[in-house]
Formats: sequence, structure tokens, C-alpha cells
Amino acid sequence: MRFVILPLLLLFMIQSAYAEYDGIFRILDERYVENVADLPESKDLKPDKNIQRSGSIEGWIDIVGFRQMIREDGIDYVLGSPADYAIVQYDAQPKVCPRCVVESFKKSTSISTAEDQITASLEMQLIWFEWVSCGKNCARKKYHTETATFQDREHSPKIYPSLPEPQVIVTQYNNSLYENIGIRIFNDNYTKITFGYQDKQAVRTTETLHVENTSKGIVYGNMTMLDQWEIEGTGISRFYNEVLMDGNLSKMDINEFDIQVYNPYTSRKADPENFTVQRIVLDPGKAFSALLVALLSSLGVLVVGSIYLVNSLRSRWQIRLF
Repeated sequence: MRFVILPLLLLFMIQSAYAEYDGIFRILDERYVENVADLPESKDLKPDKNIQRSGSIEGWIDIVGFRQMIREDGIDYVLGSPADYAIVQYDAQPKVCPRCVVESFKKSTSISTAEDQITASLEMQLIWFEWVSCGKNCARKKYHTETATFQDREHSPKIYPSLPEPQVIVTQYNNSLYENIGIRIFNDNYTKITFGYQDKQAVRTTETLHVENTSKGIVYGNMTMLDQWEIEGTGISRFYNEVLMDGNLSKMDINEFDIQVYNPYTSRKADPENFTVQRIVLDPGKAFSALLVALLSSLGVLVVGSIYLVNSLRSRWQIRLF
């Protein structure tokens, strides 16, 4: 029995190691993009071929998905009208009797939207004929015309919000030790913010698109949180969500500040004429004094509270510390 269990155990360990190895490389194969234009092309689509019939016409139509779609917080979005981004596949054919002849079979598709529904329609016209007797040694064509409309309805994605005007606040910090400038952009609808001035660059990426596939093979981008900074150049840094530069604003040309905001579909440049410029003067002495007072106050509250707690516990044994 021992000789049987040992090979089985070894086989199980090999399979487990292979699964972990495969899992690691699956993670490495994960792909992320910043813009929907970089999404791979959808291939090997898998439409639902739900057969519909009407008279001598048989076929199907399916809204397989949507081009350039993203998913954010479980909600699907496209840039414009969902009808313009719908991917529709269909097929239809006439089913006439063996001795009948199809003269023409015309097909056309249309897409309409209503509230949160999108409908794809396949409209067809079939003209066929059969030979019927009209007497001895006489036959004529008897024509038939049929029309049919097959439809598929799906939940419609929403239209992604357009980029708002960037709200930029430029702050000149002045104190007796050094001067620096703070640049802050207010809004949560940006996936990336870039700042450039001469040789200084700062890029903040807040969200990115994880490339995924629907069950029908449609490639889309799933919005994923990512707070990442890239800073290049001398005299530039960042504090929390603010870009900091050494220097005085009076010696710089604010029109050279190149600030761009992005979402998964487009970008927008901030207009320097709409910047809010403010000045804050810092006194290190006063700031230190205020910090010291706050620290001593907190320490005093802690000491008094500790003494009160110890005395309360000691009082149960009729022993007081103070």
C-alpha cells in the first residue's frame, strides 16, 4: 500500500505546483490600458443564435455587445449613442418547398433605443414562385411575397460623462526659509492628470482599464483604481494631491503651465486664464508655537486622565495614590 500512496502523493504535488506556476503566469498576462482606443480587437465572437421563424423565413439576430465599452462600478458605458457602438450579427435564409424558386431575398438591419433598452431589427422581404398548371401542356409562375422582422433586445449601456473644465488652483507659498508653488486640480472624474513646466513633469494616474472579455467574446475595459505618481525634473515634488515646485510665481510664466486631464475616451487641456491664483504666507515661528501648544495640551489631557483612572481603581481598595 505504501508503494501505491507515494506515487499518488507525488503526482498530486506536481499538479499543485503546475497550477501555482500557471496561476503566476496568468497574472503576468493581465493587460491594462489607459484609453479605449488601445483595447484589442474583439475576435471569435459567440452570438446567441436564437432561431426565429415566420412563414418561409428562418433566421436569428443578436446584439453581441458594444465597441469601445468600459465598465465602472458595475455600470457599462460607451462614449456616444449606444446604437452607434452596437455590434450586431445575424443570419437568415428562405425555407421554400423543393420545387419552388426564390427570386429575391432582401435583408436590412436597424437599431433603435428607448430608455435603457436597445433593439436590433432584421427586416426581410422574400419573393418566390412555384409552377402551377394552367391547362394541358401549360404552366405558369405563381408568385408569393413574404415579409418578416426578427428582433433582439438588450440592456443599453449609458453614455459616459464628458470631461468637465479642469479647476486648477495655483498657490504661492511664502515663508522666511524658502518659497514654493503648489498646483492642485479639483475633480474626481479624471483617470489621469499631467503637469509640465520646462524640464519638470508630473503624472498622476488614478484609474486604468483592465482588459476583459464578455461571455460573447467582446473586449471591454474594466475601470480599476490605481493611484500612481511619476515625477521627473529638479525642484519638483508632490504632497498628497498637490504638485510642488521650488520658486516664486512672479518669476514664472503661468501660461507655460501645461496641465491636461484625461478620462478613458479623451483629454482636455486646462486654460491658464481660468486658473485660480492665491498666496499664502507661512510664519515658521508661529506655526511651531501653535504646534507646541497643541502637543502640550494633548499631553496634559493624557496625564490628567491617567491619574484619574489610577485613583478610581485604587479607591476600591481604599488606597489613593494622590
